[in-house]
Amino acid sequence: MSEVRRFRTQQFDSADRKGRDAIFGADYVSAVSEEVDRLACSKVYLVVSRSLDTKTDVVGRLEQKLGGKVCGKKVGVKSHTPYDEVLQIAKETKERGADIIVTLGSSSYSDAAKAALIAHASLPADKLDIESMESLVVGNVDEKTGDMAVPTTVKEPTLKLICVPTSLSAAEWNANSGCTNPSTHKKQHFTHPACAPNLIVLDPQLALTTPLDLWLSTGVRAVDHCVETLCTERSSDDVKQSAEEGLRALTEGLLKCKQNEKDASARAECQVGAWKAMRVIAHKVPLGASHAIGHQLGAFCGVPHGITSCVMLSPVLKYNDTHSPSNSQLQQRVCAIFWSSIPETLARAGLDRERADAGDLVKTFVKALGLPTMLTDVDVSEDQWDAVAKASLNDVLGKTNPVRLETIEQVKEILAMAK
Repeated sequence: MSEVRRFRTQQFDSADRKGRDAIFGADYVSAVSEEVDRLACSKVYLVVSRSLDTKTDVVGRLEQKLGGKVCGKKVGVKSHTPYDEVLQIAKETKERGADIIVTLGSSSYSDAAKAALIAHASLPADKLDIESMESLVVGNVDEKTGDMAVPTTVKEPTLKLICVPTSLSAAEWNANSGCTNPSTHKKQHFTHPACAPNLIVLDPQLALTTPLDLWLSTGVRAVDHCVETLCTERSSDDVKQSAEEGLRALTEGLLKCKQNEKDASARAECQVGAWKAMRVIAHKVPLGASHAIGHQLGAFCGVPHGITSCVMLSPVLKYNDTHSPSNSQLQQRVCAIFWSSIPETLARAGLDRERADAGDLVKTFVKALGLPTMLTDVDVSEDQWDAVAKASLNDVLGKTNPVRLETIEQVKEILAMAK
């Protein structure tokens, strides 16, 4: 077990992240407390994991360190971040005069806080409702630049934000957030550059409190970020290189975690891998159908965030491979990375280097982690496919798949591969 390295760095090498850092190998209590003081904040609103709050001393230690600066606390955020969770945070931060939100939990917590920054700044206290939230939704993503258009209804957030993630879904690295309308069950997107956290705190010892299956499945989500970045013509050579480094770190690190769930250095390795995967955000590379369909499987069928990638990434790769010769060529780099990073795992599964495609390698890797790979494994039935397919076409990432998704039949063809 190697030593965990501690370092602080700017989140990404882009102008909008100047002054917005991440600390790896951190002690979360001291890192959060010091940053609150550095930002001159005096009223801290906490958004924290229910299990960490009720079953461990993790939240209590942070509260004790912050002392009288804590002005409120929301315990628990439902999966896929329903609007009502966001609205509660926006309402309570307004009422209590909070000047900073600190999250401690998985991506649902990060997404809830980022969307709450927008609602807090953009909606008056008497308009914190579902209908008004819809007025803040991103309309479209530019297929060439990857930009998500900030609606004119969205005002620049004024609250500061510190995220202490406990999973690998990596929402904390993103200024965008995905939240679910509880009336329509559709997952919508919200964005503003100022929603990027002021600080991201990566504590591998804290990560050990995350159940192994959740850690591994959200790690596959980060793998999904890497793979879809490598398989689009819209990403530059240096972004692809970062995605390759991230994919190597994640495949190797996740298997180490599977072998020894108390290996803090392996969890730290995965955290670095998830960061490298998310350089796609700084360079505005639009992702594809695995993300678009995954968003809606979560919203309509309740499939957990990371598990959507476990099920959908392989069939999306196979679909793109079949329908696009140029994408098939891009997928060869993914294959080379898998074979060089985890050759023994692939060989034990009986895969042949010349015959196995990228979809086969991803599916084998997910199985090696002991995670589900089929829709039937996660109780998604065919009578739900139409709703998922229709919503996937309207997802902002549905149109940026290497093979543009324009019909319900296309999405159902992909779903059928995961049946």
